[in-house]
Amino acid sequence: RPQPPEGIKPAEVVKPAEIVAVNPSQFPEGFPDGIPLFGQMEILQNYNVPGQGGLQATRQFVSSMSQENAFSAYKSFFDSKGWKTVVERNLSVASRMVFYANKDNVSATIYVDKVLAEPKPDASPKTVVTLYFLTKSQ
Repeated sequence: RPQPPEGIKPAEVVKPAEIVAVNPSQFPEGFPDGIPLFGQMEILQNYNVPGQGGLQATRQFVSSMSQENAFSAYKSFFDSKGWKTVVERNLSVASRMVFYANKDNVSATIYVDKVLAEPKPDASPKTVVTLYFLTKSQ
């Protein structure tokens, strides 16, 4: 078995993140109070990921709103509550709209995707919203 050169330590094994599922009737720990769930119809994912940098809280759901309206509603909401937008992107090739915002010790990533429910030519797309919050360790 080859040894690393003198003075170089072998790489540490990185453990995969532990995803802790949360009952859909509850919000994940660290999910900020008062965040609206615009047009929520069906919860797809609801979980926490504890880590060295902090605690991640994520909820993903199908929204009854159009992609453009859902993105605009979330952008307006976060702006009105004093969150500072860091980046805003419309990735039309990927059918994704996204913005990143910060407030206090919390970072938010909001994805609003247009997803085809079925791979049929006449299928209408669904709007899938992912609300991702990272509360940084202090």
